[in-house]
Order: sequence, then structure tokens, then C-alpha cells
Amino acid sequence: MALGNHELDWGEDVLKETLKLADFPVISCNTFYSDRISIPEWITPFTVVQKQDITVGFARYNMGSSVLASVANQFYFPKASEYIKKYSRELRLSYNCDLVLGVGHDEGANSSDYYLQDIESVTYTDSTTGKPYVDGLMFAHDHATQSGRMNGVPYMEASCNGKKLGVLNYKLEYNGVLYEPKSNWVTILDAYNTCKVEDPAI
Repeated sequence: MALGNHELDWGEDVLKETLKLADFPVISCNTFYSDRISIPEWITPFTVVQKQDITVGFARYNMGSSVLASVANQFYFPKASEYIKKYSRELRLSYNCDLVLGVGHDEGANSSDYYLQDIESVTYTDSTTGKPYVDGLMFAHDHATQSGRMNGVPYMEASCNGKKLGVLNYKLEYNGVLYEPKSNWVTILDAYNTCKVEDPAI
């Protein structure tokens, strides 16, 4: 799960207690305490998911500015792009990830030029790996529905409150070492028409 602004609505102590119930990692690569060095122990900058032969690394980007000042003042949220680039390289070289995805809570492609330039830079090719820093981007926060490509990298945002499901699709080809994405496309499904069976766990 990517950390978002509402996770901090009731302060850090409540968040830490709530996260004890989570059986999944909460990721954020650019959340620090206000000393600008220490990383909260309840987050991780990235996570790696293995599905059959495919290894996917997830790095989380920007935090929204919609955090109560008394809480936000305890933290430091620098621009995410340089952290995404750093961890993308680590995910590809140290973890041999076939895909690296940027997962964030802030707005995406429809945001201000300043913000968009920061996000667009992670779709450029990393000279060290020869691959894009990310193979896909997932946006949120402003409750929009959008999809498209930046420099060939697909992005999506699938509304809010479970109304839609966004799917990043990849056709992968094994090159003898890794699976490489040869094509990609986005599918955004209407959850009310797609999820017709109640999930007992939810």
C-alpha cells in the first residue's frame, strides 16, 4: 500500500497502531522525520512481489500536501523523483526485477507543470540499466479517472472509493535472463459491473 495523506489524519501514534493490523507493506521512498535523515520504522521505501517467474518492484512517490500542519511538521516529504531513480536502480540491479512500478498517492498527469516534470523524469531511460526508471505509474489523490503514456510508460488513475479498478497490462518476453515488457496497455474497469460477487473478507 502506498502511504497517502489520510493515513496521517489522526497522527503517527494512531497510524502505527492501525498498521499492526496490516499484513502487507506500506511503502514510501520519500517520507522522513523532520530531521530529514530518519525514516519512520512503519514504512519501507519499496517492496518486491514475486508472481511465478515474474519479479515486480514497487517504489512509492510523492505525498500530498493535504496533511494537517501539526502532523506534517513532524515529517519531511522531499520531491520523489531522485528517490525513485535511486531505488529503481537498486530494484533492477540488486533484486533483478523484471518490472518496476511507481505507485503514489499524489495527483498524476493532469497536475501542475512543476509536479508533472518531476513525475515525467522517472519515465526517462536510466543510463546505468538502459531501461526506464519505471515501467508504469499509478496515480491517486484527486479522485480522477485517467490513463495514457509518458515517453511510452503507461500511467493510470482509477477514480475513488472502489468505483473503478485500474489494471496495468504487460506482454512480457523472456530474454534468457529477465522478462522484458514488449507492449503495455491500461484497462479501467467499472467495479460495480465487474465485481458482482460479494467478498466475505471485505
